[in-house]
Amino acid sequence: ADAPEALARLGVEFGRPGSLGEEMRTTLAALHKALPPQAVIVGDLCGLVYAAWSLFPSHRPRSFLYPVGAGPLGFGLPGAIGAAVAWPGTPVVALVGDGGLQFSLQELAVAVEQSLPILILLWNNRSLGEVAHHLGDNFANFDPATPLPDFARLCSAYRVPHVLCPSAADVGQALCRADVQRTLAGRGGPMMVEVLSVQ
Repeated sequence: ADAPEALARLGVEFGRPGSLGEEMRTTLAALHKALPPQAVIVGDLCGLVYAAWSLFPSHRPRSFLYPVGAGPLGFGLPGAIGAAVAWPGTPVVALVGDGGLQFSLQELAVAVEQSLPILILLWNNRSLGEVAHHLGDNFANFDPATPLPDFARLCSAYRVPHVLCPSAADVGQALCRADVQRTLAGRGGPMMVEVLSVQ
């Protein structure tokens, strides 16, 4: 069930079709539908993860991992690798943003080398959106836009399959692909599903 007060603190509009909040809700609903019950979610600092706190059900201990209190950008992928090593054969989803992933992108090499079943769900809003949201007008000269790498090419360089979803409406279909389903069954190596979010 939604927690309206928690969602309101995100500063994101929910309820209007096409809004950022509804894109998040659609993405998380598709992910929830596709995930097996034993899957583990690892969240980085990212607006989608903050929405997931309220919108994504977690029914057992240690199934939604997040660095509460520490706030390190870049935790998602290394945390997912740790979870996949700790629980062999368990599918793991790293919920990451485009800015945070760039702090630890090189760890894709470990996920590939160990053939870890990690689905990297990349929420690409083409900026450090959460940083900008929290800074507000306090730092007028701060530009939250990040250099935008081509994540498909980066994945190709690491031999990680990449699926691009131009919108949240495409996530459900992407998660039904056979290669994604193998990873979600704990049998495939790492995969990336990149979602281009509305800003």
